[in-house]
Amino acid sequence: MSHPPDGAPDRRIWLWAPGRLDAPADALIGWRDVPLADPELEKRRALALADRVGRAEAVYASDRRRTRRVARIIARALGARLEVTSALREIDYGRWEGRSWREIRRADRDAHAAFMADWHHTPMPEGESHADLRARVGRWWSARRLTGPIVVVAHRGSLRALAGTLSGWSPEDALGVALARGHYAVLDPDGERPPGWNLPLPDGLSAG
Repeated sequence: MSHPPDGAPDRRIWLWAPGRLDAPADALIGWRDVPLADPELEKRRALALADRVGRAEAVYASDRRRTRRVARIIARALGARLEVTSALREIDYGRWEGRSWREIRRADRDAHAAFMADWHHTPMPEGESHADLRARVGRWWSARRLTGPIVVVAHRGSLRALAGTLSGWSPEDALGVALARGHYAVLDPDGERPPGWNLPLPDGLSAG
């Protein structure tokens, strides 16, 4: 992995989406506070990531327990400040929360069709749109004053929204970039070094 040139400020942003949830694999889990399926595995992953990061000025986390608990481990290992915020939550699936896309297509056909016709701007019933998610994460980011490396522990959707904001991805491009569970990414807001995406943690710890 590339590192800042000698004398250059290190402003890398480390993104991590923890692994498998204690829920059906095809269930849409957004704001529901579902725990991790294997907390001990995620603790080991958190420590492995902290070892990769080395130092950070802060660790930011979604307020869902599946992210904030492992973020606390990383912050403690790095001696970094921890900030927990609802702004980094996954997209709000509304009444589709906990259901699979297959079930939604069958049981909520009209709402599903309306959503798919303009998935970026159309909110899910009683929930958010992808545009809402990107705007929420963008507002959070705009308030940051980055002076050193940070770690962001959140969800695949909110991390993709943050990466899209930083990298200038279109909504379509961003939707096509998936960060696998249990994997991490490294972004450079200064654009001096290429980002790393879907990077595995040490052998035996990277399966999501």
